[in-house]
Amino acid sequence: MKASAALALNAGTFAWKPDLILRKLRADERLGGTPVIFLTAKGMTADRIEGFQAGCDDYHPKPVDFSKLLSQISAALGETAQASEATVKTASPAR
Repeated sequence: MKASAALALNAGTFAWKPDLILRKLRADERLGGTPVIFLTAKGMTADRIEGFQAGCDDYHPKPVDFSKLLSQISAALGETAQASEATVKTASPAR
């Protein structure tokens, strides 16, 4: 089986199941800290709760407020950069 066919098969397995994709992402030690923001047409409170229980960092139903989204992306990336710097400083040998 070609790699592209395997990838398509994998994507089909997770179609319409973002919680499964998110669990796989969080389980990967290289990608587990990647911020995830759901952009969705589902705006009911139960949908939001389900998204946060799945592990998303933020949730935006349509219509998306792009100024709010951009500020939250910046905040998520800033937190990620600070966490990476802290990990590097902690892992560095003392001089």
